[in-house]
This record gives sequence, C-alpha cells and structure tokens, in this order.
Amino acid sequence: MLFAENQQQTGGRIHYVLFNPWAVRSNEALNSFDSPLMKLLARAIYAIVGVSVEEAIAPSPT
Repeated sequence: MLFAENQQQTGGRIHYVLFNPWAVRSNEALNSFDSPLMKLLARAIYAIVGVSVEEAIAPSPT
C-alpha cells in the first residue's frame, strides 16, 4: 500500500527499489516446485547459498 500511495504522490516515478540479494531458505521456496527432482535440486541449492529468514530480514550494518 505504501508503494501505491508513493506512486500517486510522486506522479508515478520510482525513487528507490529495495533489493534483497539473499536466497532465503523457506518452505514456500521449496514447495513451489511440483517435480520431486526440482525440489531436491532446490533444497541442495538453498542448503549451499540460502540464508535463514532471520538472517535475511536483519538490518545490514552501515
């Protein structure tokens, strides 16, 4: 909602974009695949490069 309100106030121009570079380990990410092989592959990838939800939402040090 805040994004939509900001769009109306700024005439549709986007002033910034929030970007999360992490691959977040969550059940939703792993359950998004129907194929057992893709689920296994996703689980392996998230085990290597994924971070927990707590790590992903923590504010970055400035």
